[in-house]
Amino acid sequence: YHIGNLLFVVWMSDTGALICGRTMKSTISQCQAKSKHNKQKGFFLEFLQSISPGKTMYGLLGAIITGPISAILYPMAFAPTNEIDDSLASRATLGFILAIAGIIGDLAESSVKRLSSKKDSGKLLPGHGGVVD
Repeated sequence: YHIGNLLFVVWMSDTGALICGRTMKSTISQCQAKSKHNKQKGFFLEFLQSISPGKTMYGLLGAIITGPISAILYPMAFAPTNEIDDSLASRATLGFILAIAGIIGDLAESSVKRLSSKKDSGKLLPGHGGVVD
């Protein structure tokens, strides 16, 4: 149950980051094309993109929002009713911590792939970057 919760929260925060980042990136790109405004990147975003070029601040926010929501929903769906004894606040905090840990792990793995000149860490999960992702 606990391993499933951990994996679910990390996977869902990663999925939330992907969906939110791509959705907002295309929306922002369309708005910038209309206004011809060139927004300067901050140091943090430049740092993230030096490790993994597809990262956006919107994706980061998507992961941080999706993690706690997933941590709250997982026990409701998969735990036996008598085992849910922790508060919503503790589950949300756990989700936030796991989302941050997932982001750091994703950046570390992207850094290793970049240093080794590999795009994917394996071929078992096509389109996902490999099993390590």
